[in-house]
Amino acid sequence: MKTSFFLLCFLTAFAANAQFMGGGMGRQGMGGMSSMNQPVDNYRPSAMAGVPGILAERETKWLRDSLSLSKEQTKAVKKLNGEYAKQQQEAVTDILGNKGAQPTPDQIKQVREAMTMLNDEKQDSLKALLTPEQWKTYADKRLKMWEQTGNFYQKGFNKLN
Repeated sequence: MKTSFFLLCFLTAFAANAQFMGGGMGRQGMGGMSSMNQPVDNYRPSAMAGVPGILAERETKWLRDSLSLSKEQTKAVKKLNGEYAKQQQEAVTDILGNKGAQPTPDQIKQVREAMTMLNDEKQDSLKALLTPEQWKTYADKRLKMWEQTGNFYQKGFNKLN
């Protein structure tokens, strides 16, 4: 669940950067399609190095505010989010490497599978940190988010119930 939230945030941030910067990945521009059909010659997973930590921090704040977490819960959730953000980034780097090439369909599939596995683990850990009422609130809010975003991540949905 958390991984899906992280992945959603990661992809949203990535897409927003691509829209604003005319294709993303360090290319200059103010949007538009000026760089369409250009080779992706400067793709680097390392260019996204700080993003997982930022997203983990945002997720922690969202959980704190949405679920009224105690100080102890907030500290534990922050640690959990940070650990899984690091694991996710390492998994992506292990799969994609730093070659600068555009990911293949097989690599994309591997990344999705790794994120799903990490997400399932993280959900189990998160559930242990929350009260039953907080977990229900979390599950309800996540369901609404998924419905609004087209339910792109369904495999982990059962982990919420």
